[in-house]
Amino acid sequence: MWALLRISWREVTEGLSRFLLTMLSVALGVAFLTGTLTLRDSLQSTFDTIIGLSTRANVFVVGQRLSESLGSSIRRSLPLDYEYKIRHALGSGALVEPGISTQNAQIEDGSGKAIDNAGAPTIVRPYYDDDRWGKLVNGRWPYGQHEVVLFENVLEANDLHVGDTTTLTINGGSRKVRITGALEAIDPTFGSVIVLMERDVIEPLTIPDNKVPSFEVYLEPGQDVTTAIQTVAKTIPADAIVMSADYYAQDRFKALETGLGFVSVFLMVFVFLSIFIGSFVIANTFAMVVRQRMKQFAMLRAIGAKPGSIFGLVIGQAVVIGILGSVLGIALGIALTVGIGALFSSLNIEIAMNTMTLEIMGIGLITGMIVTIVGALLSARSAALTDPLEVLRNASGVQEQVVTWVNWVFCAVMFAGAGTAYVGAITPEPKTVGYGAVLVLFGVLGALRIAAVPIVQVVAKPFHNLWPVHTRLAVGNIVRNPKRTASTAGALLIGVALVITGATLSTSLKQGSTQVLESNTNFDLVVYTGSGAPVPRSEAEKIADVEGISQSSWLYLSNMAITRDSDTVSSLTMMVSPDVTNFRTQKVLDGDPDALAQGDVLINVLRGDKDAWNVGDELTVATRLGEKKAKVGALVEAPALFSEVVVPDTWVEELFGQNAQPIAVDIIVDDDADLLQVQRDINAQFVDNAIYHAATREEIGGEDSAQIDLILSILYALLALSIITSVFGIINTLALSVMERVREIGMIRAIGMNRVGIMGMIALESVLTTIFGTIIGLGVGIGLSWALVSSLSGLGISRTVYPWVPIVWMIIGSLVIGVLAAIVPARQAANINELEAMAE
Repeated sequence: MWALLRISWREVTEGLSRFLLTMLSVALGVAFLTGTLTLRDSLQSTFDTIIGLSTRANVFVVGQRLSESLGSSIRRSLPLDYEYKIRHALGSGALVEPGISTQNAQIEDGSGKAIDNAGAPTIVRPYYDDDRWGKLVNGRWPYGQHEVVLFENVLEANDLHVGDTTTLTINGGSRKVRITGALEAIDPTFGSVIVLMERDVIEPLTIPDNKVPSFEVYLEPGQDVTTAIQTVAKTIPADAIVMSADYYAQDRFKALETGLGFVSVFLMVFVFLSIFIGSFVIANTFAMVVRQRMKQFAMLRAIGAKPGSIFGLVIGQAVVIGILGSVLGIALGIALTVGIGALFSSLNIEIAMNTMTLEIMGIGLITGMIVTIVGALLSARSAALTDPLEVLRNASGVQEQVVTWVNWVFCAVMFAGAGTAYVGAITPEPKTVGYGAVLVLFGVLGALRIAAVPIVQVVAKPFHNLWPVHTRLAVGNIVRNPKRTASTAGALLIGVALVITGATLSTSLKQGSTQVLESNTNFDLVVYTGSGAPVPRSEAEKIADVEGISQSSWLYLSNMAITRDSDTVSSLTMMVSPDVTNFRTQKVLDGDPDALAQGDVLINVLRGDKDAWNVGDELTVATRLGEKKAKVGALVEAPALFSEVVVPDTWVEELFGQNAQPIAVDIIVDDDADLLQVQRDINAQFVDNAIYHAATREEIGGEDSAQIDLILSILYALLALSIITSVFGIINTLALSVMERVREIGMIRAIGMNRVGIMGMIALESVLTTIFGTIIGLGVGIGLSWALVSSLSGLGISRTVYPWVPIVWMIIGSLVIGVLAAIVPARQAANINELEAMAE
């Protein structure tokens, strides 16, 4: 046993560069895993902070859910006079706070610009001078219409100070306010800005209907929570629910869990991708290492070593590499976490970036070891079971790899996946495309060996005219072992395929959104915020004072409970005027074109399942303030309406009260009016609130494109890791190939090829391998992107637009990657001494 361990250690030290490359492949996967898990914990902590700020009371009183299946997303509002009933029941020592607040607000920073929250809300709430919001570290509490208090970290991040005067907008109404105090900084809340004012100031602005979503109850010290809950429950009507802080926190988190779960799944997909690619590199490395050492293993077997000992020798080395690579990966993961935090900060998204926990480190260490050991298993088994005499008779120890029936099975899987993706494209069903994409990638990786020889031979033809000898030698080495070539190119093709898919999706969405606006809208201008925030009525009403406007229409979008046949779902629902077709076109498939004017609802089949609805179906639409019973008046195709259910805007007051705010205002300009002048006149109305603005259809498309680019830039950054991993795989494979062919390279040197020629031969192997992987990746990416974009036809995207310029750059980049990956192995080959090589 000790002899085997000494042999193992000698192999590690003598082949240090080989094992360092393998270790780095492990480290990259572990780094992404640990960094992603830390990011998820950080997001969890941030959400916990947000929930913690709203669950400081002892008892909470909330409205009944509209449906148990909706979680806590929509609840009934409660009358404000419940406040006095609760206070009377619990005694004067209990403090009762109604849930008075608004998110329809903006506050300017030190430069006079609205604070950019990256989509997070600015929340205005009343303060109570009893330190419930924390310690006041500077200044005093606000009084009157024009004073506010902010948190210390918000002041620092936005160049504001106690005593400064700034502009606060609440529900469209602007006022100059003075910052009178700073509260002790709190943990980041994903960019949310909390502004505190006197209750008497904001109550008439935020709850004109005198209804609130909840009440917070702070008990006297020593007062029993259970007893208080029972007392309050007996006092107020049955339309309210009384619960403890712990239960309320759990209830609130359910509303955030879906979004957090999506982010987690999104990130874990890339973790799996990185580890999957890394496992390819590791398995390929161990396969080549074992082939190089077959003679050594044969000698060990001949002198009495058992198969189990040989197996343990290889696995032992894998364990060492797994541990060292995982430790390095954890260190890189910590650095990655710091980089992610900096990225969020640059986007003005503040989250509570956690340090990496011991649990996450443990997960990274175990995962790295498992991936490494699994990658070495087949090679270890091959080393342990090979007949010593067979290996001794084969001087090189290298056996030609041929295509097996397993590869044809993978080929069948690939075609099955392509068929599935095609069905999803024409249905259209994006999920089906996703399932097909997984099968395609899995099948391509297994069947790649079949295509390696013919494609490489075709790709190499142009190089034959330039360097015939070098190319023939390079192609011969690639063709001799198609399994190794396929494994090397497999990692690269996944990255290329996903990058091409992302780029094509981006380009198609950009042009598709522009096409939707051009083909399915009739308005000339639209007033909106660009961040998804609503346009307050007071701002929208200013448009009526502008000359040159022929027509205008307000659009509302809100979450509602839709009930049909006792089945209730939560759905984003649009409320539009009956004359919406003057601004946004629709094609009536069935029913009355004037359904909205009749008080019926429209079903936009492009945003849902058209087979699930029929004209005449009865449904109930409910919100926190009320509900309406109606029937389906028409089935339509309306690409520019962003919900499945569309209801008349005459329901707005009944369902949302006086606080309802439109998300956009469509405007048609007089034929004889100057469009640009009308746009300038409208924007002049918002000079005090520049976050609201009028935009043409072309400008909206540009802003949408910028948001798509931002999302995809993050996606590309994640995909870059898979390509980096694949580059290391190519370097690793070439380096091992050089070690495996020392005798062959020595003979080539002996018959006259110089060092430059040897380096050129190795570089050509690398370039041909990368081109092979890139070509397959391009083919897979182009096919999958077509299927994915086609499945999104319900969003108005009518065609797939391929970004040919990035595709060309991708091909050029593959050549560069091939050359760069060959530098170290080529120098290694050029330095081989021909006399020593002949003695091998």
